[in-house]
Amino acid sequence: MSNFLLEAGRQTLMLELQEASRLPERLGDDFIRAAETIIHCEGKLIVSGIGKSGHIGKKLAATFASTGTPAFFVHPAEALHGDLGMLDSRDVMLFISYSGSAKELDLIVPRLEEKGIPLLAMTGKSTSPLALAAKAVLDIAVEREACPMHLAPTSSTVNTLMLGDALAMAVMQARGFNEEDFARSHPAGALGARLLNKVHHLMRRDEEVPRVNTEANVMDAMLELSRTGLGLVAVCDEANRVQGVFTDGDLRRWLVAGGTLNDGVTRAMTRNGVTLQADSRAVEAKERLMNTKSAPRRSWMRTANWSAPLTCRTFTRRGSFKPQTFRQPMQVGDVQFQRSGGRRPVALVRLQRTANGFSLKRVGRLAQIDVSRRGRRCRRLSRQHRRRHRKLEMLRLQDHFITGLGGPRPAPPPDG
Repeated sequence: MSNFLLEAGRQTLMLELQEASRLPERLGDDFIRAAETIIHCEGKLIVSGIGKSGHIGKKLAATFASTGTPAFFVHPAEALHGDLGMLDSRDVMLFISYSGSAKELDLIVPRLEEKGIPLLAMTGKSTSPLALAAKAVLDIAVEREACPMHLAPTSSTVNTLMLGDALAMAVMQARGFNEEDFARSHPAGALGARLLNKVHHLMRRDEEVPRVNTEANVMDAMLELSRTGLGLVAVCDEANRVQGVFTDGDLRRWLVAGGTLNDGVTRAMTRNGVTLQADSRAVEAKERLMNTKSAPRRSWMRTANWSAPLTCRTFTRRGSFKPQTFRQPMQVGDVQFQRSGGRRPVALVRLQRTANGFSLKRVGRLAQIDVSRRGRRCRRLSRQHRRRHRKLEMLRLQDHFITGLGGPRPAPPPDG
């Protein structure tokens, strides 16, 4: 039974491909005339058809509409009951009928002639009433349908779809339709988000921008950094011009290098950051941020009148791109948490330079993990020991901050 089904499917595909392979040699003056009629149309393209031809016509109308040609589908029965009023002399009608002798044509064609609306035909019968009344005829004839009984429209519907797509693509290229035009008709799609969203649509402005003056110290910048949660603070002069940015990475690097919170923020800030134009595409801004090898992955937009920050998190928060994790690269002296298997942080490591390159040096430990060779058991230290390790680590970090401010060192906790 399975072999029979596979053979039937393959035979259907082969028959449809065989009939479709004859289409290119049929294209000629009528195809050119049909395409030029649509290109010079000052109104809309109305596609019509009944049965399977109508279903294909709906798809072709949608294709034309999304590629620069205003188009919509009208059912022949609805057209004869009032929808013909939607047509005017500037429009063009494309009627699809394999037999070319649908009964509705007897009433539709005279109305089109009264309004002076050109008629284009897609039919398999070149001598049918539809073909004789049309300005251009696109031949979709087949020698046989893929249906074993030669009844169900199969090969003919494939020919209709392919020839309609060929006509739509030819008109699209003749109009000079490009990616940006396509995105404007698909604003909610992935292409629209990639091509239409600009930097000024996503960046923060005015009061949303955290900032400190050049006279502030690192502590002031850190407080502003914590208040806003943006991960970036603008350092501005008296004229409100941006002189640099101070990030959470700058704070870590400054403290690890031995700086204090009372030092001026201008000594710890990043001066020559990445700059982008406010009217540039968001996707280009994202690519530039991700390809920038200098550490913080943040940027500053400048225009004639105002400036605003843009971070990688902005793209995810504003819905321009699918959520994803942006990892900030480490520089020499950076301290980060080291994770194990995607679980909670288990250690603090510092990137240091060695004779052979770079290495990670453990500077603190939060928990100890012992995994068996088979990978089936995981033994951790007791809860009391793990709590002890976390207390020691918190005291070590506290000691670093207090020492940087010139304060006394805290006493270690008693054992147990």
